[in-house]
Amino acid sequence: MFRQRASQLVCVAASVFLAGCGNLGPLDILNKLTPQSGYTLIANVAYGSNERQTLDVYHSNEPKSAPTVVFIFGGAWREGAKEDYEFVAHALASEGYTTVVPNYRLHPEVVYPDIVNDVRDAVVYLRDNSETLGLASTDIVLMGHSSGAHAAALLTASDEYFQDEPWLVGLIGLSGPYDLPLDLEEVVRVFPDVADPDSVNPTALATSTHPPSLLIHGADDQRVLPKHTKRYAEVLEEQGVEHTALLLEGEGHAQVVAGLSIRLEFLNDAKQDVFDFLSRYTPADQ
Repeated sequence: MFRQRASQLVCVAASVFLAGCGNLGPLDILNKLTPQSGYTLIANVAYGSNERQTLDVYHSNEPKSAPTVVFIFGGAWREGAKEDYEFVAHALASEGYTTVVPNYRLHPEVVYPDIVNDVRDAVVYLRDNSETLGLASTDIVLMGHSSGAHAAALLTASDEYFQDEPWLVGLIGLSGPYDLPLDLEEVVRVFPDVADPDSVNPTALATSTHPPSLLIHGADDQRVLPKHTKRYAEVLEEQGVEHTALLLEGEGHAQVVAGLSIRLEFLNDAKQDVFDFLSRYTPADQ
């Protein structure tokens, strides 16, 4: 049994770094090795009319009195699906946090602002249907990775979205491009008609009403450079916003979110850092 488990972990670790391990991708591997326990899943709840406009709700079997966590996956605005991040939802729900993972439309089907608007609509749906969905709290913490972290930060910082909303009580950003480089071809294709770059740049939009935030980035990230998190942290500091910014030494882009998995939590401290942040919203006796 020990050898089998060790072999599984080696395969998982290799898949994250090398996208290998048979015919399955790294996220498939993580999810197949993630226990489907600790939560009750309400799958494919429609928040819009498009087939991509659905969300999954993971109710913890031992829920805490805490905000709902909405996790927004990354993928350069071009790929990804809510089912790919079951391992993230498992990590959060197993610790008592009701977790929601929405799908949203992707490029090239749509461009900005439709992509971010889909995430906004999912959050609004949660707020409007919290009782029907069985959410214990109407407060929300937005959490995202990579381009999903950009969406989470934009929804938090921009007055076009949820800025100043009292129910948005926290932001957790993992490896996000907060100082969005609109001069890059990869980015401008998704944001083609943006007249003012600052309008999609969380570092230019954050104000003193920004909720408490946790920003985590791999120090060796070459996909989204750590300077994005450093700059966002500087802005939050200037605005007097409570925040924690952490650079994980030796870690790249994928390892930060992979470290949330129960099978890869040995990679780094990201999982414990997230729980430490969320504990601020949990009564001391829980």
